[in-house]
Amino acid sequence: MINLDMPLFMLTPEDPWTVRDSFEGCNLFGGTGSGKTTSLKTLVKAMLEAQYGMCLTTVKPDDTLMYKQWAEESGRGDQIVIFKPDSPFYYDFLDRASRFENGSDSTQVTGLWMTMTEIANGGSIGGKDPYWVLALRYMLVNCIDLLKCCDEKITAVNMYRLVISAATSDMQFNSASFREKSYCFKCLSIANDNCDIAESKGDMAMHFEDIGFTIDYWSNEFPTLNEKTRSIIVSLFTSTAAAFIRGNLKKLFVTDDKRRSVPPEIARDGAIIILDLPIKEYEVTGKIAQSVYKLMFSKTMERMPISKYPRPVAIVSDEAYHFVSSYDVDNQATLRSSGTASVYIAQSVSSYQINLGENSEAKANNFLGNLSTKLFFANSDNATNDYASKLFGERWGMQATSSSSFDDEKDAKMSASISEQKRSIIEPIEFTNLLRGGANNDYITSAIVHQIGRTWSNGQNYLHTYFDQQ
Repeated sequence: MINLDMPLFMLTPEDPWTVRDSFEGCNLFGGTGSGKTTSLKTLVKAMLEAQYGMCLTTVKPDDTLMYKQWAEESGRGDQIVIFKPDSPFYYDFLDRASRFENGSDSTQVTGLWMTMTEIANGGSIGGKDPYWVLALRYMLVNCIDLLKCCDEKITAVNMYRLVISAATSDMQFNSASFREKSYCFKCLSIANDNCDIAESKGDMAMHFEDIGFTIDYWSNEFPTLNEKTRSIIVSLFTSTAAAFIRGNLKKLFVTDDKRRSVPPEIARDGAIIILDLPIKEYEVTGKIAQSVYKLMFSKTMERMPISKYPRPVAIVSDEAYHFVSSYDVDNQATLRSSGTASVYIAQSVSSYQINLGENSEAKANNFLGNLSTKLFFANSDNATNDYASKLFGERWGMQATSSSSFDDEKDAKMSASISEQKRSIIEPIEFTNLLRGGANNDYITSAIVHQIGRTWSNGQNYLHTYFDQQ
C-alpha cells in the first residue's frame, strides 16, 4: 500500500507536498510568463518518479514533446502511450461504458452521452428548456436499450443509424417499404425475438425487463410526436453523434480490428497516456477528443479504488478550462478515494466559467473549492487576484488615522485616532509583484500557496515558495 504521507517534493525545506495532497487536487494560477510551466514540471516529474500512471492533455503542438522529455528524464520513457489519430490506438468508450459493472442500466450510458453533448456543443445544455433535455434523455435510454436487446454494440454509429431510421408516423411504421429498409425496425424485430428466448431461459437482463416500454416508444410514441418536437430532440442528438461517426473522432473512438485499444485502466499498470491532439492544431476536434477521454479516465478510476489498485494515477491538464465539464464539478470531491491526483493549470478563475454554461460562476467556484492546493503566480487579472486574496481571508488589526485643518486664523489643528479594522491577509496587489523568472529575477519564479485547513511552517495559512527555472 502506498504511503500517503510520502513527500513528492518540498515547497520549502520544512513544508512537503505529499501523495495525500496530490489526491486532494491542485490548481496553478498565473498570467502568461509567470512561471507556471516550471512549477508544473516540478509536480509532474515528482509524480513520474513516484511511479504514477498518467493522463495528460495538450494545448500547444510542443506539449507532447515536453511531456515525453519529462517522462524520459524520470526513467519512464518506455511507458509512454501517444493517443492521436495516426497512432495504432483507439478507445471505444461507449462500448466500454456499456460493459461496466451495472452497465445494463442504460441511464448510466445516457448520462455519459449527455456530458458528451455538453462537451461537443461547447458548454452546458442545462440552459435549454428542461423538457428538451428530459426528452433527449428518454430517447437515448430507449435507443441504448433497443441496441442491447438485439445484441448490437453501443456505438455512436449504431445509435445514429437507429434514430435516423425510426418511423416518423404511424403510416410509415406500418408500411412494407419502411419495414424492409429500416435499421430501427430490424432492431425491434430481433429484440422481440431475443426477449422471448431470454424469457424461456429465465435469464432476463434489465434491458429485457423494460422491452415493452422500449418497443412501445419506437413503434407508437416516437412516430406520433409533434414534428417540431421530434426534430428538436433528434437535432440535439445528431449534433453530437455527427462528430463521432466520421473523421478523426471516428478513428479514435470506434473499434478497429487493425488497431489496439488503450483503455484508461492501463494507467494503473504505469502507462503515461499523452492525448496528442493539441487544441492549437486540432481545434474543436482536439477539445472534444481530449475532454471525452479525460472524462472516461475519471469515470474509470472512480471504479478502481486504491485499496484494490494501489498504483496512484494523475490527470494533468494545462489550460484546463478547455477540458473541464460539469462532470468534473460533481466528481472532483470523490476522486481522491480512488488514488487519483488532479493537477490543473489556468490563467484566471473566470476562464473556468467558459464551458460550464448556466450558473457557471457557482459551478466554477464549487469545482475550485474541491481542489485543496492552489498556487498563485504573478497575475494581472483582477478577478483572480481578488479571489486569491479572499481565499486567504482577513484579520483584525490596528489602523491609525490622522487629519489636519486650518482655521480662519491659519492656526493648524491636528487630530489622530486608532481603530481596529479588518484587513486582507494578502492584498490583491501582492500577486502582481511575484517573481516571473528570467534573467532579471535570476531565473527564479515565486508563488503564494494556499491549502485547505493547513497551517504552514511559518505559522500562517499562506506560504511563499520558489521554483528555479534552471
